Amino acid sequence: MKQLELTKPARGFLKHLAFAFAMASGLIAGTALAAPANDNFANAINLPGNTGTQTGTDNIDATVEGGEPSMAGAGAFNTVWFQWTSPADGNFTVSTLGSTNATPAEFDAVLGIYSGVALNSLTPLPGTPQDIVLEESMTVAVTAGTSYYIQVGGYNNEAAANILLNWSFAATIYQADILTFGPGALVGPALSLARC
Repeated sequence: MKQLELTKPARGFLKHLAFAFAMASGLIAGTALAAPANDNFANAINLPGNTGTQTGTDNIDATVEGGEPSMAGAGAFNTVWFQWTSPADGNFTVSTLGSTNATPAEFDAVLGIYSGVALNSLTPLPGTPQDIVLEESMTVAVTAGTSYYIQVGGYNNEAAANILLNWSFAATIYQADILTFGPGALVGPALSLARC
């Protein structure tokens, strides 16, 4: 007998249905739900340092603000926000590895990374928004002193009971111009190497 294989949208729908049932059970028992603290752009959770993991957040009952960059193409209408400031030029990597929904099962996230200071004037970095699964991540080039905003939503409006937002930063190392003296001396250009 051939095994039935579900498409990703179908899996997302079933996960969302299971989550909705779990939440309905909680409401029947008298559990009140509220939007996450970082539901709105202005309340984005700060990510400190060059690397880390932010845990203990979810996108249950999260909403979409007026003027918020749309992830509707991926069916994400339950976004939350995080903020990180780059200490230097380099590459910034974000992933949701380890995040789970209420089942619990893997949480299929949609990520967006933006520069800017106002919700209605954010500039998406290349690759935003990007549908990712848990084993994948999103890496973007960043500039010293610039603040970046990370938007996290659920694929097909999936809700996460626990979002683990992992981030890391690799600075760009600039080597001074290389000078060679003597006959036929050459002046070499500056080199740029990414720290591993």
